Amino acid sequence: GVSYLAGVADTRATPTGLLVDLIRGQGGEVILADPLVRRWEERPEEVILPTPYSIKEKVDAIVFALPHDEFKTLIPEDLIKHLGGPLPIVDAQKVIPDEYISIYKILGCSISAVGRGNIL
Repeated sequence: GVSYLAGVADTRATPTGLLVDLIRGQGGEVILADPLVRRWEERPEEVILPTPYSIKEKVDAIVFALPHDEFKTLIPEDLIKHLGGPLPIVDAQKVIPDEYISIYKILGCSISAVGRGNIL
């Protein structure tokens, strides 16, 4: 997600900017998806896809940075199959519902999370 807060399309002061800069600063590439944001006003050069299912490239990891409802309802089996297999996942804001954690793990994904003691 690109917005500064779940459920809104406002990108002012979004912490995603810092994350994008950190990843790119280490030589990584970033693909952005946000169901609410079509244009990042502060970074108009960024391409924002409406959903992770719009990603066509192979990815090395998934970072859920915002708990948009649309991200919470992604079906683990479908998402991982679409993205090419097991991936490391970072859940920065309790995006993944508890009942999906074990499914992602069964699919071979490793999960790291902020503020969730139930993910080991």
